[in-house]
Amino acid sequence: LYEAAAPTRQRVLEVWNCRAMASAEQSQRRADRLARAFERRSRWAMMREDRLARTLRRRETRAACQQDRAEVLKTRWQRWEAAIERVLNTWRRQESRCQELEHRQRERLAQEERRRFRVACKEMRRQQRRERDAKWRWMNRPGITMEDLMRR
Repeated sequence: LYEAAAPTRQRVLEVWNCRAMASAEQSQRRADRLARAFERRSRWAMMREDRLARTLRRRETRAACQQDRAEVLKTRWQRWEAAIERVLNTWRRQESRCQELEHRQRERLAQEERRRFRVACKEMRRQQRRERDAKWRWMNRPGITMEDLMRR
């Protein structure tokens, strides 16, 4: 009986072996497919991460550039402001000097005018004194007559 069932057992073993091999191959293909899908998802994740990192680097670089540009503009503005301030200070000093020179000149002219006025007054007093002395001498001369007194 054992010998008679040998070909059937052999076929059953072959069928079972074929199914087991097919199942193993299917499991292997499924494992390969899952591994490929995992690799693909990993690549996509890494690409996404790289893209995000590049975007962040660009944003950081852009922010740093904008900050640098703002600092450059601020520095430029400070230089312009300093230059304008220097020009204004120079202009103020020159204006002050001009006003001081004009004041001195006006003061000199006023002083010169006062000096001329004093000299003119002094000369006028001398002239008046000479006239008074001449009149006194004329009136107090020894040979004066009434007609001379009336004439003057």
